Amino acid sequence: MHCKKNILDAITKFYAGHALDMNKMVMFTSDGASVMLGRHKGAAALLKRQVPHLTEQHCVAHREDLGIDDAWNPYNDRGRNAIRTVYSMFCRSTFRKNDTMSIK
Repeated sequence: MHCKKNILDAITKFYAGHALDMNKMVMFTSDGASVMLGRHKGAAALLKRQVPHLTEQHCVAHREDLGIDDAWNPYNDRGRNAIRTVYSMFCRSTFRKNDTMSIK
């Protein structure tokens, strides 16, 4: 809880230091870590107790980056092996390569 309190304190201090009204905050966006977006004890949930109309969301750019990481993740060996098999099947055989090139 200490980390979440520090995050909440930093947000509160930022708003106070810039003479901003916290009740005008409408969106809280962060990475998807549970410390930030946890349903009951995440920073967004704690902040929502002060700003009830607040909406929270996982950062779109961060979510996209995670998706790209998943797509290229090394555990996806089956897909990589299939591509290598297809490549080696055609790169070593002129007959197969020519036969494939004739398909239109």
